[in-house]
Amino acid sequence: MFFILRFVRGIFGAIFGILMLQVLVAVLTLVMNFESGATDVGKVFALLLIQAVVMVTSGVIFLWLRKVINNLYEKKFGVPHPALAEKKWNL
Repeated sequence: MFFILRFVRGIFGAIFGILMLQVLVAVLTLVMNFESGATDVGKVFALLLIQAVVMVTSGVIFLWLRKVINNLYEKKFGVPHPALAEKKWNL
């Protein structure tokens, strides 16, 4: 069960990381091509807003699953999960 939870946590972490890079690239592209007038700023901001909401949601789920895994592991074995107790970003 811990493997499945950690796997799901890894998926949400990957989604968070990919979207963070994608939003950064989109913002840099928008800033660099702002004067050309070829981009529709409203559409770009709408997509950035959707990506930001998904990114924040996946980040919250990623951090929440750490607490869930630690609590379940602590109930079963009496100590926090060894890989997740020290660093918040471990998978």
